[in-house]
This record gives sequence, C-alpha cells and structure tokens, in this order.
Amino acid sequence: MDNIYTGNMDKECIELCDAMNIIPGIETIESCCGHDKTPYHIWFTAKNLSVLPRLLYYFDGCHCGYYDWIVLVKTDCGMSPVTFLVERPITGNGWIYEESKHIARLLKKEFSKENGHGNRTSKEAVAYFKSELSPHIRLLRNTI
Repeated sequence: MDNIYTGNMDKECIELCDAMNIIPGIETIESCCGHDKTPYHIWFTAKNLSVLPRLLYYFDGCHCGYYDWIVLVKTDCGMSPVTFLVERPITGNGWIYEESKHIARLLKKEFSKENGHGNRTSKEAVAYFKSELSPHIRLLRNTI
C-alpha cells in the first residue's frame, strides 16, 4: 500500500499498519515499535464493532502462531471516543518485528485484491467470534 502517514508512526510498524488498513473500517492512527525497551503498540479506530472480528482473528495465537499479542479498548478520563490498541510485550530479542511482519503477511494474503475479499465473509467471521468470544464481545459492547 502507499499510505502516507502523518504524525507518530515508527517505520518498524508501517508494514503491519498498512496491512491493518486494508480492512474496510479499520484505520491506524499512531504506533510505537517499542525499540526493544517498551511494548510494541499500534493505535487504531474501527468504524463499528462489526469490522473487528476480521482483524482480531489474525492477532489470535491460534491463527498467527504468537500468543502474546493483545488488542485493548482505550479511552481517557475525559471519556473521549474509543480507540483500540494492538500491543505486544517486549521480548528483548527482536522477534516482535518478525512476528509483526508475519501477521502483516497473513492480513495481506487474506484481504488482498488478488484474493477477492478474503476467505471468510464478514458475516461468517462475526458468527465465529460471537460463538467463541461472546462473553468478551458483551463486555466490549458494554464498555463502548
């Protein structure tokens, strides 16, 4: 992709940001690779909750092979609109960058124009996540 980022984007995060931005309704807004000193972070917005399952699927360890990636819902003490945060704790060995590139490749493969709209339709992905993660989805809805 030829995204032009303004603001705070670390070059080590751009490949994953580009891949996340392929998903309609997802927009990355800031990142920090952590520089092997702090956690790897990508902040993003979601147009609505129905776009999240297609992204979250690839941060699940069962699908990407890495179990330390999490996605958090964030706001501030002023109750600003919700943003989301992809986070990977530090490892100190540089593997975070390789993991992020692998997840980016998975996302690009799934959502690339050459592959149509992906292997799962939005409806199928939402149904899967509702069945597997319904308690978490209810919590997320109550938070937003």
